Amino acid sequence: MIEVSNLTLTYGVATILSDLNFTIPKGCIMGLIGPNGAGKSSLIKVLAGLVFPDNGDIQLKGECIEFRDLRRITGYMIDSPSFYNQLSGPQNLKLIQQINSKAGSTESLLELVGLSDVGSKKVKNYSTGMKQRLAIAAALIRTPELLILDEPFNGLDPGGYKDLWDIITKLNKEGVTLIISSHLLADLESHATDFMLINNGVLTMTLSKSELDATERLISFYFDSVLNPEQRQQFDEVSVKEWGEQHVVVLMKPESIAVFTKQLVDKDLVPINIKTQTILQQTYFKMSR
Repeated sequence: MIEVSNLTLTYGVATILSDLNFTIPKGCIMGLIGPNGAGKSSLIKVLAGLVFPDNGDIQLKGECIEFRDLRRITGYMIDSPSFYNQLSGPQNLKLIQQINSKAGSTESLLELVGLSDVGSKKVKNYSTGMKQRLAIAAALIRTPELLILDEPFNGLDPGGYKDLWDIITKLNKEGVTLIISSHLLADLESHATDFMLINNGVLTMTLSKSELDATERLISFYFDSVLNPEQRQQFDEVSVKEWGEQHVVVLMKPESIAVFTKQLVDKDLVPINIKTQTILQQTYFKMSR
């Protein structure tokens, strides 16, 4: 859907984004990952048409366009949602409709995000989750092909978190392409179809869900007692990355984890806990140190 080449953004003498090259497949859920200050929000603002880069080319469906032209197909939720607190949710949406020269009922949007029953309740009395839902409804007013969400799960309770993922999944099934920035790596890995990892303004890694699922993982096995030499021998046939008195860290393909764990149990070496790290998580945690 989108192909970006040689994207560079500077503020004064500081380089914020450096020579980025990537594609956004149509119909994907792109997980944008990186530590604080990595350049994620700046990249999102470029793709939303709010900030203009110093250099770079972009193609939309094979056609060369300007970065600002992405706004015609894009909806976005960036930073904390901001509304007129003295107005209701429906009144805020009506106002945003007018600003965007859009007509029609907002009821379907409110129903989509689970706010069909809010009535005349003022936004100042909304919960954080309700404001997040309203922000997504506002982002959908222009019926965007691309929806960009910057840390959309901040402040949500478990119920609101699940509801938001349900909305995202529904939109994606209806053909909306999404870019989601989040620090919730494990959950993002469960839902996204593609991933971009950025650090210090440089694109460090891009991969699809299928590629992620095929890569080796760091597996940490924890035991309730110190391992003796005979027990340590059970790890001779695998790639051990770290030995501890009561834990062992190995590098292993995902499909081998269950088989190897069963072998340990059959030898009466039963882990009390097992933790896994994907290549995305490993790289992210190294960046964050």
